[in-house]
Amino acid sequence: MRVGDPIDQFVGVKGREAEAFKVAGLETVKKVLDWLPKRYEDRRMFDAFPAMAGAPAVCLRGLVVDTQRKGFGGRGFYEAVVEDGGGGGLSRVVCRWFHMPFLHKVLAV
Repeated sequence: MRVGDPIDQFVGVKGREAEAFKVAGLETVKKVLDWLPKRYEDRRMFDAFPAMAGAPAVCLRGLVVDTQRKGFGGRGFYEAVVEDGGGGGLSRVVCRWFHMPFLHKVLAV
């Protein structure tokens, strides 16, 4: 197989999957390889907590100090408050996940 070949010639990509790739504009193997993944994270190295909202994506390590399941209008979200590992409590990040109620089984204070 060559990178310029159509995606539907790739082993295991037939029918609906091939059509979904084409709708997304990924007609060749090269386009798929260029599209995934968008970025890499080195999870052996951690960044400092961001000083303000809107900072670029970072990889953090911290302590989960509070978790809650919240809801509005019949829909819900899960929220976790994470502090930096130093325990000073000065740096906090609030993380929210929508439509993922199972996270209360994954994250613990």
